[in-house]
Amino acid sequence: MTAPIDPREPLSAEVRRIAADETSTAVAALETARTDPSEGFHECRKAIKRLRALWRMARAGDEPYCRAQDASLRRAAKLLAGPREATALIETADRLAQVAGDDTEANAVAALRAMLEARRSTLMGSCLHVGPAVAEATALLSKLDFTSMRMPDVPATAADVLEIGVRKGMRRALKALKAAGETGEAEAFHDLRKAVKALSLQARLLKPLMPDAGKRERKAMEAFGERLGELNDLHVMDALLAAEGVDLVGAEATALLRERIATETQKLKRRCLKAGAKHLEHKPAPVARELAARFERRASKARNRQAA
Repeated sequence: MTAPIDPREPLSAEVRRIAADETSTAVAALETARTDPSEGFHECRKAIKRLRALWRMARAGDEPYCRAQDASLRRAAKLLAGPREATALIETADRLAQVAGDDTEANAVAALRAMLEARRSTLMGSCLHVGPAVAEATALLSKLDFTSMRMPDVPATAADVLEIGVRKGMRRALKALKAAGETGEAEAFHDLRKAVKALSLQARLLKPLMPDAGKRERKAMEAFGERLGELNDLHVMDALLAAEGVDLVGAEATALLRERIATETQKLKRRCLKAGAKHLEHKPAPVARELAARFERRASKARNRQAA
């Protein structure tokens, strides 16, 4: 990941720098994908997530521009979803193998993993899948233009932009946490995962403004996001087995695997809700105001020094 926002520099320049660096990283990862699709697509999607977190945080500075950027990045990410999901399913099978209750269950997981590995090999080895996705995603990313962005650089106004972005991101996460706790539905936990991931990435961007306690909380938030990712993978695996399990591993193994997934899903849901209550306990407005105030103080100090 590129260096975080430097409050001593104009906000517009910092946003352009980060956007350009991350876009270059994403395009380079797509080149890697031509020979190593699994690694290349994964790295590209991570860079795209960082970019989308940036535009969400900066949206109040130039909302039409940031929304357009986010829409293009969302389209690019969707092009790469299939190969990444194929790998995530195998990783999920590996985690299920670690909690298998007996040899029968372990054999069912092994059979499923073998089928998933064969599917991924077919997908990754096919130019019909990889080539067009790489080409189209590269074209979308290469067309991104950062020169037309109008981001404020006056310290107080720039601080307001960041304050709004942080506050909205935290409120989004709190809303998703409430929905996940009330409904228990997969989609609600999926929304929570996306919101927490964005918060973690934005915290990295604002690292110079974080107090020491905030830096520790950022690490904990990242770990929370990982657990939510594992939960989402279990939901995806269960949906796959519900639709194709009988064809993949047979009816008996499918029933056994889905029972295990249900057990692990409930454990992870409880764990995630408990973590969410802890890591999202802070009220958004005071946190956002404090970060914005830190930015404004440092930005104003740098500007005054330059003017002296």
